[in-house]
Amino acid sequence: MINGYFYYIQEKINHLEFFIMERQRIIVITGKKGSGKTTFAWECVSMLKKQGISAGGIVTNPDTTERYGKKMFYSAVDILTGEERKLLSTEKPFGSTLKAGRFFMDQEVLSWAAEVISTASKDCMALFIDELGPMELDGFGYAGIAKKLINRYKGLIIFIIRIEIVEQLCSYLHCDAKNTLFINVENKKDYNIQLFHEVLNK
Repeated sequence: MINGYFYYIQEKINHLEFFIMERQRIIVITGKKGSGKTTFAWECVSMLKKQGISAGGIVTNPDTTERYGKKMFYSAVDILTGEERKLLSTEKPFGSTLKAGRFFMDQEVLSWAAEVISTASKDCMALFIDELGPMELDGFGYAGIAKKLINRYKGLIIFIIRIEIVEQLCSYLHCDAKNTLFINVENKKDYNIQLFHEVLNK
């Protein structure tokens, strides 16, 4: 009886693996600044793992110790290992020339994050990139690795993009509209979770 149950579970996992690797799917998690995009991304990571689907890539965690009501840095987190490095900071890192709004980007950490995503693409069935913004529209940041994934990776790609530029970025990256699902975190949470499950079970 127990062996039969585990066989059934393995069959379900095998079906999901085949579905995801059969063709590329893109999910864009979007919403306004501070609307909970990253929080929902972590929930998606958890949902994938519960279904036996390997997930990798980068999710960006904000500074939890704000100064004068403002965040002072953002850290890039390797989903597979949990390693965390400070990517954006109000203090200029040595040798950094890239700037996103009031934040300086640490280019060494950016290179590390891009390598994390590239390495995860070899073994993982789902990849996260958090987040894509105006810098990518100018060809910087994660623009290079995002384009490579769209051109080569056969699996589930999850981009986190602010709603103000989501159309521009998807056009810039040449996302296939037929294989792209948009989830706006400002909608009801249960509805968003349902959408995410639907793309896994189509």
